[in-house]
Amino acid sequence: LGEPMYLLESNPTVERIAKLIYDKARELGVDIVGVKVWETPTSFASYAER
Repeated sequence: LGEPMYLLESNPTVERIAKLIYDKARELGVDIVGVKVWETPTSFASYAER
């Protein structure tokens, strides 16, 4: 389908996915503060470096 595939060495929890997105954005030079990934309308995980 032309979409990139990411292989993870660990269980793909929403917390790990948030960090993966954060790290990839930093790698691409994005000026990023944090990432929030929603699992459900009331459940999410976020990642930000201090």
